[in-house]
Amino acid sequence: MALGLPAGLTTLHAGPWLKQFGFGIDAFSYLLLASGALLLVAAVAGFRWLGPITTLRELGIVPIRLMAVFAGILSVAVMLAALSVTGRTILSHGAGPLIVMRLVYPVSDEILFRGFVFRQLRRWAVLPFWAAATLSSLLFGAGYFGQGAVHLSTLLIPAAAFGGGVLFCWLTERWDSIWPALVIHVGFNLVWQVFLLGDDTAGGAAANLARLAAVAAAIIATLVATSPSRRAAMNPQPAP
Repeated sequence: MALGLPAGLTTLHAGPWLKQFGFGIDAFSYLLLASGALLLVAAVAGFRWLGPITTLRELGIVPIRLMAVFAGILSVAVMLAALSVTGRTILSHGAGPLIVMRLVYPVSDEILFRGFVFRQLRRWAVLPFWAAATLSSLLFGAGYFGQGAVHLSTLLIPAAAFGGGVLFCWLTERWDSIWPALVIHVGFNLVWQVFLLGDDTAGGAAANLARLAAVAAAIIATLVATSPSRRAAMNPQPAP
């Protein structure tokens, strides 16, 4: 799939048509990443001889935990609220770039780096949390080298991605699900694009203040919702 998709589009001379909708070389890289994520799902199923539901559970995709989704939505809402204070205006963008660059890419990222790499390191390699989170986040951050145009940006961008990767691993660990990280990743990317907060992941002062507020909201909501007392109340033990 990863090779056949771009090859098929090239054979059909679909390049000029796709460019009209904002699709270019970046879109092809995102499609390749999405294809790779789908192949990883198939690999988990094949390697473990699992059915589709068990495979999705291994990757943290099911069950869909509504409180985890809510925590992600709350984080994105805080980011939007923080940006509204700065007076940032919404910019118009075509649907094509938004869907491919800000939806397909983060979903593929979460399946690959948190669902597959991080969770499999934790569950089957039995690595400690910080070891698994560091390894998967280093791989995640390495993909961001080359985004910036200057030397400082080439260091700040993967560093920001690494920090985000560790946060997403922590959320995945606490919720036993990739959904909070997935919602936040998609939401942040959409907000970044719609408000034009920067040409790369590093962003400017307003963007990073809003991002820090959103991260704080996600951490607080997760600590409250996944506290031992909360878990005990949600899953009472039967009396002996």
